[in-house]
Amino acid sequence: MSRKIALVALAALVVGGAVAGWLVWAGRIAGDVEVTWSADSPDCAGTTVEKPGSHRPVIDAVESMRCVITVEVRNGSGRTVHLVRAVAPLVGPRTGGVVTAENAEPASPPGDDGIDALFPLDRDLRAGGTSEFDIVLVLNPRGCDRGVTIWSSDWPVVTVEALGRSHDVHGDKDFAFHRDRVTPGCQRFER
Repeated sequence: MSRKIALVALAALVVGGAVAGWLVWAGRIAGDVEVTWSADSPDCAGTTVEKPGSHRPVIDAVESMRCVITVEVRNGSGRTVHLVRAVAPLVGPRTGGVVTAENAEPASPPGDDGIDALFPLDRDLRAGGTSEFDIVLVLNPRGCDRGVTIWSSDWPVVTVEALGRSHDVHGDKDFAFHRDRVTPGCQRFER
């Protein structure tokens, strides 16, 4: 009987070690994936962008603005990964902020707040490869931010699958915008 117990214990140890190794390996692969903005981002028409530092440019949110942030995903690992989706906090279709992504879906199901934007990617990225996607930002006339700078750190977040495991990889920059005036559709600041 004790030999049977020893074999079961050995098998459990081998399986546990294999699972732990798989988890560590998948995490290392995902850790070699980088999310960054292209050097020209944000590329804005109809507004200005303050660049106090390369880490957090601040977009002046005005009616005529159209800004494109080109996000680059680089796979520095030695394995192909699958890019599942990207989530851009604070710029979803149902955001209360004055900036929204015109080319996105809500990141949460109907009935939720919907303040984050979803960009389905569903593509493989080979080892050493780069993939890009654009986030197009416009003024949300119903937004009610005024006189403050709104920002989100490590923006956006890309979900990557490596060896069948999902990992969130955060961007290397902060997203920020500022609005001095009341937007046309905001009732909160008007008296």
